[in-house]
Amino acid sequence: MNKLKCKIVGCITLALVAGSLFAQQLSITSFQRNGLLTWTNPPGTNAFAVQWTPSLTSSWFNAAPPLDSIITTNSQTTVSVAIVPPTSFYRVVEGFGPQALRGTWILIIAIATNPGNNASTIYFTADGNGVLTNAAIFNPQSPPGFYSISNAGSMTLTFAANETDSVTGRFVDANDVSFTGFGTAMRVQDVSLCAGNWSGTLSETNDPNGLASYSVALTVTTNGSVSFSGSLGTGSGLMFALAPTNGASSAFIKTGLNSSNPYNQIQLIGTLSGNTITGSFNTDSGTGANAILGTVTLTR
Repeated sequence: MNKLKCKIVGCITLALVAGSLFAQQLSITSFQRNGLLTWTNPPGTNAFAVQWTPSLTSSWFNAAPPLDSIITTNSQTTVSVAIVPPTSFYRVVEGFGPQALRGTWILIIAIATNPGNNASTIYFTADGNGVLTNAAIFNPQSPPGFYSISNAGSMTLTFAANETDSVTGRFVDANDVSFTGFGTAMRVQDVSLCAGNWSGTLSETNDPNGLASYSVALTVTTNGSVSFSGSLGTGSGLMFALAPTNGASSAFIKTGLNSSNPYNQIQLIGTLSGNTITGSFNTDSGTGANAILGTVTLTR
């Protein structure tokens, strides 16, 4: 983060105590005794962090989430700060950091420009420190990826699997990242949208050994964890969606089958509408004529 673009206030005097070279760009306009802190900044997509220190001669610390990453397209922002007695000083620092990506996202891949990607929708989870802790990709490494974010909000996202793929993009706003020539990632606002007991069918549309269908059942918890069962065995994974109605959904299941079985890993790509998910699935198999894939229908 850019340590120069900041303003500082003391929680006792509630007054500005230090200026900034960039005061014309970032300016704290009020800090109330109830903890409401307001600042102004130029329009655009900007990121800020509220920081605090017990003394102006001590180190500065990021406030607890979500105050350590405030992404806004507004020219004025107001946040509520939990003032720590008896004396503390606060400042607002401008610039993106790795905490800006913290959370779970669904990446919608533009198939038209990436025809080799069977999975048009995959989720990934960022830890806020540059590591992807989960991703709906086949044969993921541990961890399954990494990322870096510049002070200005540009990003490099790297998925680590049998083949390592990197894409670059930029924050559009707090909940959207546009990846150049690849697709768009949208923040999952509610990881519990898919919670419940699901049953349905995987129906093959392509299989060099002949088409088949498989009954499946999924129990999804409020944090997105999946317990998988059915005619393909038992396993586990994760499932998320962007909205309760017409929301893109993404799941990744490890079935527990032998790694030589194409169904040992399954990607589910669909749309959540109330208590139904419809879409497609991919397996850990070949490509083109050798790929085993099909459609999925699930009911809660």
